[in-house]
Amino acid sequence: MHAMQALYQLSYSPAPVRFPLTT
Repeated sequence: MHAMQALYQLSYSPAPVRFPLTT
C-alpha cells in the first residue's frame, strides 16, 4: 500500500478508528 493511500484512508476514517492506529 502506498503511503498516500494510507493517509487517505486514515483521513476518512472515524476518530475512534484513527486514534488507536496513531497511538
